[in-house]
Amino acid sequence: MHHIDLIGSFIIGGLLLLSVMGLMFYFNMNAHSNNISQIEQKNTTEFGRVVEHDFNKIGYRVLSGEKIVAIDSTSITFRADLNNDGVTDSVRYTRTGRRPNFILTRHTSMKPGSDFPFAVGDFSLKAYSSAGQVTWNKADVRVIEVKMLIQKEVKMQQQVDQAGAYWTRRFHPKNL
Repeated sequence: MHHIDLIGSFIIGGLLLLSVMGLMFYFNMNAHSNNISQIEQKNTTEFGRVVEHDFNKIGYRVLSGEKIVAIDSTSITFRADLNNDGVTDSVRYTRTGRRPNFILTRHTSMKPGSDFPFAVGDFSLKAYSSAGQVTWNKADVRVIEVKMLIQKEVKMQQQVDQAGAYWTRRFHPKNL
């Protein structure tokens, strides 16, 4: 009888140990997934700040020439004095690639090497006139809507998570 109690204790203890280890593994995976998601949301926020800075300054201190050089649903080129040095800078945002692996690149004329690519799941622009109608005529644009999905696949042992954030903003540049 003594041996049966001992064997039963080992079996119950082993099951309990496996349960605790499984629970620890589950919490570890969730913590990793949450950490990656938080990093992606920070990246979205920081990139959003750059976009906000640029788009709010469209046409700022542009004394002659076009303020918006070109605009369509995937790219925009505009002029502005981004760093308040009295020199008009040229800025271009372009989306390249294929869904879901788009690359959004920000080009500026400020200094060499100031271009940087950013992986996005989606990026689109929509331009509106003062009457609120969608327009692609550069001279009529008064409001620009930016939509951006930043997404990253996180591969773990047992699953693949999608971490990221969706960012939408309408800009009403004062200098248009």
